[in-house]
Amino acid sequence: MRYVFLRRKIACFAELGLTTTYALNYKLKTITELDTKNEVLKNADMLDIHFNGFGALGLQTDLNEEMMIFVQPIFRYDFTLLSNAPVREHLYSAGIECGLRFYFNKK
Repeated sequence: MRYVFLRRKIACFAELGLTTTYALNYKLKTITELDTKNEVLKNADMLDIHFNGFGALGLQTDLNEEMMIFVQPIFRYDFTLLSNAPVREHLYSAGIECGLRFYFNKK
């Protein structure tokens, strides 16, 4: 769901939503004083499908009648547990998205 709350040459918007992700594998990086180890895990206890929510605030501007450019900081949080283990772990991420959006059949 997107809400544009300032409509000018550069518009401001807020987004909230739900998504799903599928994990192909998990990478574990262990750093100690002696060395660094990388492992790829595919464990039966790890859950492959995750349901997450996201929130973002961003800026956008039209480049022409068919295209707009946007930039937005975003935060995602997984509602699904990482694994079936006794420890309750949830994944989360924060970052910046930018790109182009295209209008189809804009009238």
